[in-house]
Amino acid sequence: MDIETFLDALGTAWRFARAHEDAVTIAVGGALVLAALVAMKRADRKTGRPDRVLRRWLGLAILGFSAEGMWEVASEDLNLARGLALIFFAIGDVAIICEMITAEKSRLGSIKQRKHLRAVWTIATILGAIVACSADTPVEIPLRFVLPLLAVWVWKLGLQELGENEVVERDENALTWMIGPWLRQRVIALGLAKPGKADLETIDRAQLIDRLTRLRFRLWKAGRDGKTALVTKLTARWHRLTLDADDAMLAEVAERVQRTLVAEARTRPLTAEQVDQLAATERAAAEAIAAAEQAAANAVAAAADTERQRDAAVADLARQLDEAIAAMERQQHDAEAAAAEQRRQAERQQQAIAAAVAAAEEAERQRQADVRQAAAEAAGLRRQIERQQQDAAAAAERQQRAVAAAEAARREDAAAAQRLVAELRQAAEAAAADRREAVAEAGRQAERQVAEMRRLLDDARGESAARGAQVDQLRAELAEARTRPARRTSAEETAARVAEYREEHPTATQEATAKALRLGVRTVRTYWSAAELAEAAR
Repeated sequence: MDIETFLDALGTAWRFARAHEDAVTIAVGGALVLAALVAMKRADRKTGRPDRVLRRWLGLAILGFSAEGMWEVASEDLNLARGLALIFFAIGDVAIICEMITAEKSRLGSIKQRKHLRAVWTIATILGAIVACSADTPVEIPLRFVLPLLAVWVWKLGLQELGENEVVERDENALTWMIGPWLRQRVIALGLAKPGKADLETIDRAQLIDRLTRLRFRLWKAGRDGKTALVTKLTARWHRLTLDADDAMLAEVAERVQRTLVAEARTRPLTAEQVDQLAATERAAAEAIAAAEQAAANAVAAAADTERQRDAAVADLARQLDEAIAAMERQQHDAEAAAAEQRRQAERQQQAIAAAVAAAEEAERQRQADVRQAAAEAAGLRRQIERQQQDAAAAAERQQRAVAAAEAARREDAAAAQRLVAELRQAAEAAAADRREAVAEAGRQAERQVAEMRRLLDDARGESAARGAQVDQLRAELAEARTRPARRTSAEETAARVAEYREEHPTATQEATAKALRLGVRTVRTYWSAAELAEAAR
């Protein structure tokens, strides 16, 4: 079958489809829907994502509608032959599909991906514009224009869901479309674009720095040329622009202007005078180099002389060092002999110290034995004090019984008797406490004396006779403390004073007694009542 036969058959089929448009449309639509359902079912069974298949079928359907418009443009508007019309109507769809496939396959190689994505959008826009030209009604124009873009948009969303459409790198040769800051602000304010890394603030800042740099250079040039009016005008403009600049921007402007002026000074051609000065400078430099070479030769000769002198000095110094080393060896030998003698003396001193330490340890053992004996005697003294406390408690108990008998006889003095019993108990406890304090004081005094003896033992290391005397003195003091009668407490002394004053002054009152003895009235009253109760008990 040749191409003409195929085109004739295709034309016959097209005329049949136009003649039976409704039936053919329903049949083709039903077949497409059935095929889409089958494909979705298989995709759901295999991948669980039937939306991908449906998205592809939707794109093919939209591109088929666009292909129909391209056929009408080629066959009716352009009046092309059937072969050319067949090629023309498939150009746009084939180009879009090829770019889509290339973009999907190159999604991991992100350098090429953006170029193919841009090509897909460009072809879809051109295809929509061409297809819109074949529209029969005004409503059909935007519909035919938008449908190819819709197909590309749906495909792009599917690509975004895979997370593979993000461009990691950017082609170095790719173009960058730049628009002014004013237009960028309006587009972003309308929500038609979003600022990227180089946002509005960065662009405005860079443009302001460029404007300030150019203005400052013009101001410097006008001042150099003596243009006063232009300097005034540019200064006013400079003041207006610097209101929006910060210190960093002004510093960058100053650096740029300074770099420009330095570059101009470095690349400026030399005049004849400067050339002559440069030649003179070169001649002076050559003469200075020659003088430096002569000075270097002289320095080498001087260095040779210095080297010879240094060798002689080194030899002399070596001889002196040998003599010094010999003297040091003799001194070291003498020092070693003296050190040996000192070591022998130290050993003898250590032996003497060891003997003294042994004697001190023996004295310490004797002292510890004395301390243990003193502790035993102190324990006996404490037991004696405890017996005295028991006797005092028994006496207090007898006094309590006497007070109880007196209370039965005299109910009106019950409160006074109770206070007296409490006072007597406190007096007994105070007496016991005084005795314990006396024993504790004796023990502390003994401990202090023992500590003093230890210190004297450590310091003197030989005065054992003195420590023995101190131990004997401690024993005497302990014996004296043991035989010393227990002193009366302050309460007993106060009671005795009150009783003696009553015996000496039978007619004296309690107030007079308190005044004479310089005591409180309540204290005198307490001991007065106790004395009366004691007399009544007797």
